[in-house]
Amino acid sequence: MAGTGFSVPGTYTPLQLIAGAGLLNNQGIAVPVALTNAVSSYNSISFVENLNDAIAAAPGFGISANIVTTLKTLASNSCPALGSSIPGSYAGNNVLIPVTEPGGFGNLVANNAALYLGDGVVDKFCQIFQIVSGYRSATNELICSAINSTTYLGPTFTTMDDLITGQLTSVNLAMKCLGDDLAKQGNLINLAKLDDFGTPASVLQQISNQAGITSGTLSCIAEQLAAVGLTESDIILLCTPEASNRRPTQNEFNTLQKLAYVAMTKIQTECLEYALDILGVVLPSTVTSPDADPTDTTIIVSLADLLDLKKIFPNSWTSMTVPSTAPNNVDAPGATTLIFEEDGSVNPAIQAALNDSSSIVLPSGCDELAKIIPPSYALANKAFQASLQQISGISAINPLTLAAALLG
Repeated sequence: MAGTGFSVPGTYTPLQLIAGAGLLNNQGIAVPVALTNAVSSYNSISFVENLNDAIAAAPGFGISANIVTTLKTLASNSCPALGSSIPGSYAGNNVLIPVTEPGGFGNLVANNAALYLGDGVVDKFCQIFQIVSGYRSATNELICSAINSTTYLGPTFTTMDDLITGQLTSVNLAMKCLGDDLAKQGNLINLAKLDDFGTPASVLQQISNQAGITSGTLSCIAEQLAAVGLTESDIILLCTPEASNRRPTQNEFNTLQKLAYVAMTKIQTECLEYALDILGVVLPSTVTSPDADPTDTTIIVSLADLLDLKKIFPNSWTSMTVPSTAPNNVDAPGATTLIFEEDGSVNPAIQAALNDSSSIVLPSGCDELAKIIPPSYALANKAFQASLQQISGISAINPLTLAAALLG
């Protein structure tokens, strides 16, 4: 804007302005002179001119239509420029590119140039241009949005429910029940160490961590661990690995965990109450309900029960899910499979996933965990781990904070 003391950002680049000047020919909307001159120059070449004259005169000499067509398509599949013919690979693929054209390829170029510009009718060109421009803008916006969805939201959210809930609906649709269970678990689960979820070591390490113990564990727990043959060095490695200088193989560590699980089944009554109090667990148990029947399969009787998903999620286990592809539709996004059957048994599809990962992908280590704790516990825990690990940033979330958010 001249004389205003400021400039307005331009919509077009200098290159686009130069191209626009060529299109307008500095005279208005018309076929560029350079194009018409090039076509005229080509049509004036002796062999092209003679060929076009022969094709035009052929009917008057009784030459058949088939021969005329042959002349019009001369060298179309080898070197079209030598026969002024339309390239065979393009002919017929577009309504604007016929197999033959009176006057040859040069005339086709000139005629299409005029057609693109509305045959000299300015308002027709403007209408076409606006339609094409609008279509391009709308299509590009859709394409860009689709690409962004796969790179920005795609790996994190798969459905609108997941987007709104931060992927938690792919863990459990019963959000309030899940929140209530998490609140009653206190600090049982360490979301920063989900790879260890469901292992005896994960529970023992949480107890030591919450109790502020830097080497070993509670004396009553240590007593039971020792009773199954674990040494003091083993106990330190299991409960506070940072305090141990041992670096065992996974198989060696799993052997220790298997013994630890046996010990955990014997940690009951007063020692169990002490451990649950430290963790802040207030789930149904023989501790919170002293008169409860110890044979009741829905309550926590021993420390080992903290590895039973149904006992630590008593209100929400029935609706727990694991990410999967939808049945008969492997391309369906956001599909989930229930972890448990109605009778409390693990969904057979979870078991099948150990041998076929086409529908459900379980984290590694399920077979090994099944040698340490009951196989049904291992399958359910690994499936739940897979659900939690799909949530972006889950490792930085405190379980009690998450519970509060779910409870609203």
